[in-house]
Amino acid sequence: LMNADFTGANLAKAQFRGARPIAVRFTDANLTSADFSSADVGQATFSQARLCGAKMLCHRLQDAILDGAIFDDSTQWPDSLDPIERGAVKVVD
Repeated sequence: LMNADFTGANLAKAQFRGARPIAVRFTDANLTSADFSSADVGQATFSQARLCGAKMLCHRLQDAILDGAIFDDSTQWPDSLDPIERGAVKVVD
């Protein structure tokens, strides 16, 4: 998966558990309810991606780009990461 381009892709409920999507472009992708548990997302781009309900409990998320990524209360983040501080946008139901 390294360096793949999933710009605009519909990847809702996709399973990336333990995968290595390093430097992958998920720009504007639908990642609703996707599972990135234990995935290595270093240098991945999630700009404007829809992350509602996604499990973002992944490695090197601090090295990923989250500008404009959309998330909600059901999105799971590592305790050490503040998605809003990293540029993600929370939507309210």
